[in-house]
Amino acid sequence: MLKNKKIIYIYGASGAGSTTLGRYICDKYNFKQIDTDDYFWKHKEEYSKRIEDMINDMKKTEKNGIVITGNFWNWNVDYNELLKYIDLYVRMILKPEIRIQRLKKREHDRFGEEILPGGSRYEEHKEFIEWAKQYDYADASVRSLKAHEYFEEKYNIQPILLDSENTIEENLEVVEENFFL
Repeated sequence: MLKNKKIIYIYGASGAGSTTLGRYICDKYNFKQIDTDDYFWKHKEEYSKRIEDMINDMKKTEKNGIVITGNFWNWNVDYNELLKYIDLYVRMILKPEIRIQRLKKREHDRFGEEILPGGSRYEEHKEFIEWAKQYDYADASVRSLKAHEYFEEKYNIQPILLDSENTIEENLEVVEENFFL
């Protein structure tokens, strides 16, 4: 049952470090990582199935804790069933220019020359980077800072803000102070 599990939700802009911090916490504390992208792509058109599957997978784990990473805001679903289980919210922040550089490096590491002009993934890569850049200025209808702030206010969420320019150890220390003590 989920009531006996510690659950952290880490989110932010694409490339801000939520997955990296989540993986680090899971490795250190033997928690299960649930990444929202898996549910987004699995149920591209069935929004309500995304949350339902996440909760079912969370209930199945035998681990004592779960770290949800990524973004589920803007899925146009009732979040109350999921939110009632989350103990700690962490929003990762990072200067846009550093975040975009990280994304470009990550994409190059994954796809190599395919993302360069003339490559098979060049247009897709260009669109992805443009989409990621909008986080800091777009309205709340898309994954953006305004959307995160909107949902935080709507659901009375007080996230810890962690800067990815800090070391992962420094950010973990803040999580530990707020969650494990």
